[in-house]
Amino acid sequence: MKLILFATTLLASVCMNIAVLAQTKTYKLTITLSNIIERKGTIRMGLITKAENFMGKADIDTSVLVPAEGLMVITFTNLPAGTYAARLHQDLNNDGKMEMENRRPT
Repeated sequence: MKLILFATTLLASVCMNIAVLAQTKTYKLTITLSNIIERKGTIRMGLITKAENFMGKADIDTSVLVPAEGLMVITFTNLPAGTYAARLHQDLNNDGKMEMENRRPT
């Protein structure tokens, strides 16, 4: 009887661990930018998970210096499964703000 109880407990434990592992699977998203005209400043990119938050603060964000030449690769790691929108802007003067003129980005 003890052996059956132990085996049942072990099986339940393994099943629970598999369920936890399935819930914690993460993904990597790589975005490649080309044709960057002005090779200065920083690219600020954010990922948004809900449409209603698109104009607000990003759920996940990063900043990457613009390389002197070539492609620019931005990678987000450890992302949970889901649907994401990406937005970015090039901060040419590295002041951390998107410059606006007549309510439009410049």
